[in-house]
Amino acid sequence: MSLFQAAESDNRLFKLLEELESYLEKDDLQFLIHVLQQHPGQEMEILQELMSYTYDHIPVPMREFVESEEYLGMKGQVYPRLLDDLEELFDSKKYNEAVLTGGIGWGKSTFAEIALVRMVYEVSCLKNPQKMYGLADGSVIAFVNVSVNLAQARNVVFTGVKNKINNSHYFKTKVPYDANLKTEIRFPKNIWITPAASNESGVIGLNVFGGVLDEVNFMAIVENSKQAIDGGTYDQATQLHNAMIRRMKSRFLRKGKLPGILLSISSSKYPDDFTERRIKEAIENGEEDVFIRRYSQWATKPADRYSGRTFQVCLGDALNRPHIIENEEQLKEAKEKNLKIIDVPEEYYRDFKVDIDMAIRDIAGYPTLTIKPFITNREKIYEALARGERELGLRHPFSREVTTLQDGGALLVEYMWKQDFSKPHFVHADLALNGDGCGFAIAYIKGYREVVRRNSEGDLYKEVAPEIVVPFAIRIVAPPNGEVQIGDVRALIFELLSLGVNIRKVTFDQFQSADSIQQLQRRGIESENLSVDSKLDPYNAFKDALYEDRLYFYNYRPAIEEATRLEKNEKTNKVDHPPSGSKDVTDAIAGAVYHCVTYPMYNNVLPRHGQVHHAVEEKTPEQKAKDMVERYFDEFETNYYSPMGGLWDL
Repeated sequence: MSLFQAAESDNRLFKLLEELESYLEKDDLQFLIHVLQQHPGQEMEILQELMSYTYDHIPVPMREFVESEEYLGMKGQVYPRLLDDLEELFDSKKYNEAVLTGGIGWGKSTFAEIALVRMVYEVSCLKNPQKMYGLADGSVIAFVNVSVNLAQARNVVFTGVKNKINNSHYFKTKVPYDANLKTEIRFPKNIWITPAASNESGVIGLNVFGGVLDEVNFMAIVENSKQAIDGGTYDQATQLHNAMIRRMKSRFLRKGKLPGILLSISSSKYPDDFTERRIKEAIENGEEDVFIRRYSQWATKPADRYSGRTFQVCLGDALNRPHIIENEEQLKEAKEKNLKIIDVPEEYYRDFKVDIDMAIRDIAGYPTLTIKPFITNREKIYEALARGERELGLRHPFSREVTTLQDGGALLVEYMWKQDFSKPHFVHADLALNGDGCGFAIAYIKGYREVVRRNSEGDLYKEVAPEIVVPFAIRIVAPPNGEVQIGDVRALIFELLSLGVNIRKVTFDQFQSADSIQQLQRRGIESENLSVDSKLDPYNAFKDALYEDRLYFYNYRPAIEEATRLEKNEKTNKVDHPPSGSKDVTDAIAGAVYHCVTYPMYNNVLPRHGQVHHAVEEKTPEQKAKDMVERYFDEFETNYYSPMGGLWDL
């Protein structure tokens, strides 16, 4: 029988050969194979004798390690699907990294604890781990558990790891740790398990064999950070992950393989969180050494825990809110829009009914655009775009979607809203504190109409509110190695003025705006500061215009991406964006819309936004139309009327 046939017939032989291959030089491996071929039928004995020079204890397969009383003694305590996954992760010897995400409660932490203990076990089996991996005698081989803070690192995975080790006969008798140490677990042969906070850079200096990055999606993302090389956004999870992988490779990489594994674990949060980005990157780059698992809360549990009856949930997208599918019509519509639909056990129906965004993240295990969306009816964003394009022919009137204002981008006069230049226009510009970005938007009032609202007592009332057009919005970014120049933003305003746009008011946030305000005021344009972040009024005006179908916009991707991801921060009572997102453009739009709602130039023409009218009475459509016409003619007779189509306070 050939060596190949022998390995096929005895899986232990195959595993031992694979193990030896990972650290033997090519010539040594060829010599070993030659020896084995010369002694058919004795391959296993020869390899075991050879392994005895390397190992104090030859590692057992993963399933035996988990279930046997000699090791973890957890038979029946680990979900079958997780046990299968642990076998694949370790026994296949093909993975250097693992990414575990999805819902809460499917077993991520237990999986990571077992994985960490397994890695320690494999190293502890070696006679001289330092010599095996080419380290100096006495060097520490470290296994690191990193979390968002030290308490989390100690209390979650680290505590679970310690409990498993304390219950293991192998660890108690073969490699007992130093019980006098409370903050680390130190075994013989200088093998350490160390918990650490994500901001402790010192841990990276260790000889990291493997480890767990816990709750990576909740690590800090800091804008305008000094820790970022370019002073931009500092992504703690990415920096830590890359540093750990580099450290592992610099110490332990052999023939393109790492003997240890770095596990990144976290429940789902946002679509662009670390786990989502890492999974996408691994798939796109064909990284076959990355082990990926995403499970819902129910996916790993035994089927007999559930009735077997399910309901369907549409996960939605940027423009469509997620929802429970209650009938065939909703199912058909979701399929026509190519939206993802999942089947959920009926036991979770109430959770999805009460808070569908939370349930999708925490139970189903899919990221959502926001934690608590500010604009819950995202369909209204799409309707505003369609309305502006269909009724007014709005298009993006700039040659670039994103511009530095120094890159040759220019206004497209043929796409501009010439027929409405005469109406008073309002501009808001929102500059980032570090000068790396700016949102710019302009808006005007198309007309007025009645809307029906409900006051705090629950009573319905009518008031007149403006129909608002946003014909131009743009994201301005810094040029390479530079900043957005506020002078360039002023130049854009002056260019609009030169084309005949009737700009009545311009506002800036608080950043470096005093000079711009003075220059605009000298040109006869009202200008002042407006901080959209300091109060909810501008964003509420923006949302009211959306929900009441009074906003006209166009298909501008940066604004859509920001609007769909806006969040209401209940603690600060402000509108915010996800950690890796932005809201410069929507800030600018909200500021411009706010001016349309509050500017006093129309006070003597129609009631101000917020002035309560009479209680709602049921009238026929004909009577409503007649009342509206009569009221407008009465008001027009007492005011100046511009033949160019605008109402003016002359």
